[in-house]
Amino acid sequence: MSSQASGRVALTADATAHAKPSTYTTLISSLDTDTKGLALSIAGLTGNSNFLIDLAAGEESSEVEFLSNLIWAAPSGAFYGSMLLIPMPFASGVRLSARCSAVNISAGGTPQVYVGASAVQTGAWSVTDSWETIHTIGANTADTGGVEIVPGNAGWGSWSEITASAPADLDGFFLGFGPQEDDAFLARRYALDFGLGGGPTSSFTDLSLGRAVSETYDFHYTRYIPMAISSGETISARMWCSGTVENWDVVMYGVETTAAGGGGGGSEGIIGVVTPNG
Repeated sequence: MSSQASGRVALTADATAHAKPSTYTTLISSLDTDTKGLALSIAGLTGNSNFLIDLAAGEESSEVEFLSNLIWAAPSGAFYGSMLLIPMPFASGVRLSARCSAVNISAGGTPQVYVGASAVQTGAWSVTDSWETIHTIGANTADTGGVEIVPGNAGWGSWSEITASAPADLDGFFLGFGPQEDDAFLARRYALDFGLGGGPTSSFTDLSLGRAVSETYDFHYTRYIPMAISSGETISARMWCSGTVENWDVVMYGVETTAAGGGGGGSEGIIGVVTPNG
């Protein structure tokens, strides 16, 4: 496998809480060949802050976002990293960039987060379907978070609606998590139910998320779940906790895919100008 990497790039949030800079920071100035997808890495540079990150393609001042409001959080003292695989192909010569907003509660000045992008170009990483469009569902730019979920204390909390109507026919999704504002976390175990319908009438049950310990936690995203969801579907979630809890933010990232020729490395589905988010 070969790749072209950006290295670790520091994104600085706007000085105003919950606002994003008007300009994007370059991750890769020009892809040197057609790319199968991205391996995105995110790590804390400033603790005690939540972030919403925009990823874009295109020349300076002409950027088009292909993933908007990607939630990431670094509670007090937590500088853990995350990796997210995005099988979205880009054409040679495309510039990749990013920007972010933050809760802006850091005692150390304007919050920052490290972002790195590795463009996977050849080799073993092949996918049956490439991602064509990513819909961000449930992000709350007013508080740099998502849909608030209140876990139950040693049981399941109530269902919270992520959206009353899915924006498109989705082929799959992944979920992102962060603390509600600057809530601290105790040593607890968490799980999540993801449901469709007003009831909801069907769901993934007991999706184990991990364990939060001493204001840190070991999960930011679920893996991609290839589950078809019809446009207009109601989507909800609820959470379970093993004890006394603080509240969580959840954001859903719904994916539309396109056939990629079996992942054989051909030109099918290669993106030069990306499709904006819905």
